[in-house]
Amino acid sequence: MATFPFDGCIRDDFTSLFAHLQSLNITDVSSLGFCWGAWAFAKANEQGFKFSSCVAAHPSVKLEEFSFGRDQTDMLSNMTCPSLFMVAGNDDELLREGGKYGDIVIGKGGEVVLFEDMSHGWMSRGDISDSSVQRDVEKGWGLALAFLKKHAALGN
Repeated sequence: MATFPFDGCIRDDFTSLFAHLQSLNITDVSSLGFCWGAWAFAKANEQGFKFSSCVAAHPSVKLEEFSFGRDQTDMLSNMTCPSLFMVAGNDDELLREGGKYGDIVIGKGGEVVLFEDMSHGWMSRGDISDSSVQRDVEKGWGLALAFLKKHAALGN
């Protein structure tokens, strides 16, 4: 991950994306990320890219610290949009409600939902032939869509 830093790589992608959306008069932008995608939108929002809301399944915001040597507490504290973090049972306990990072998300108007029976990655690569995975994937998508709709600037 350190070979793809925010500055000089990911920032450029967000800059191009937001410029394109602005050219289309789209101002209500939300984000959905899996694993390191949560870090990407958290970092982008911290750096001034405006989102109405962000949703993350099995978020890996720890990349801020482990790959780039920066404080993930600062990054999450500097976010300006509400986020939904859907945390797997084997994700960092600090991401849960009552945990340091989970409570930051909640304090910013967001939500944290624990999927205790799921392993990291279940939403994007879980085996949905397993009925419990299928159940929680469906629950996750329902929560994600409801959260995005609730926080959409236009309320649609």
